[in-house]
Amino acid sequence: MYPVILNENKRMGFARIGKTRITYMRPSVTWTDRLLEIEGIDLTVEIEFPETETERRNIVVKLENKRFGSCQVELLFTGDSVHLVGKKDFARNDDATHTGYNRFKELMEWHLFDEQKGIDEFFHRFFTPFTFDVLGRGRRNIRSFLTNDHYRLSVIQFQENPFLLITMEG
Repeated sequence: MYPVILNENKRMGFARIGKTRITYMRPSVTWTDRLLEIEGIDLTVEIEFPETETERRNIVVKLENKRFGSCQVELLFTGDSVHLVGKKDFARNDDATHTGYNRFKELMEWHLFDEQKGIDEFFHRFFTPFTFDVLGRGRRNIRSFLTNDHYRLSVIQFQENPFLLITMEG
């Protein structure tokens, strides 16, 4: 599975590459084997790729720590840059102390939202090719993403990771 961006509308996904074609696009990924660790706080990472308003934001990331809380951010990836374009309110978990929740919130603000470096590092780590143990070969949804008959496929590098760039032809 490779990260993909559709050039015309900036929609994204993770694409399964078969021997001769793309057959499946994942509209979301929950990383279970990679945690984001910020100053001793482990966060699970869920990435969703919206279908609409993709010129404004094409990535929604939910970061969660079961003890303290969660936050959601919106990113726009253009193929040559990634920018934070929005963040949702933080949600405090019921068993989080006020002090623990505030520390969680401050760490998210300081490490991810205040500097482009944090976003770039996040992108480098979580937008990499990956393999599933079970591919689910019968699941083919590519026509819901690519409705035209002719496309040009290119590979670009961003944050040292390959991205597939799909451009409609004709």
